[in-house]
Amino acid sequence: MQGFTEEIKLEKDRWEGMITKYNSTSLMEFNCSSFGQKEDQAADENTTTAGASLDTEYKALHTKIDRATNQKNVTDFLRSLLKSMYAHVDAGAFKEVAVGNDPIDLKIISERVESGQYYEIVEVFACDVRRMLANIRTLYALGSMHSICASRFEKYFTMKLNCEYIL
Repeated sequence: MQGFTEEIKLEKDRWEGMITKYNSTSLMEFNCSSFGQKEDQAADENTTTAGASLDTEYKALHTKIDRATNQKNVTDFLRSLLKSMYAHVDAGAFKEVAVGNDPIDLKIISERVESGQYYEIVEVFACDVRRMLANIRTLYALGSMHSICASRFEKYFTMKLNCEYIL
């Protein structure tokens, strides 16, 4: 199985609680960096054989994707990510604004995603989510239920973001 290994290299505290091991199952890690290397190499060889350079291919691709298409792709990705965030068991703590210096919650973030104009890049979305989590940690004591939810939610968000989008 390409990219999978039974040796888990990721720190246990980053995945513990999100992955459950059932009877007679094996935990496996997927290495995203090695996935598809053979396919990429074959594609590179075919492109070179055809006489086109990667720079030429990239420029052609870059000019074909206009700003509106790129924005639609970003918005679609963020909708999907937000849907999974709402489904998370700890999302309840973030559905309403926590009073603070810079209030933000999942509802505000959702409205910004739906506008299709606020988040031109995924990094701005990630900053808002992290700000939301920081607000919770500022308002509630370390070890409180809200603080624990924020930590679990952040681990989940980071995992989803890293698996589906590379920052």
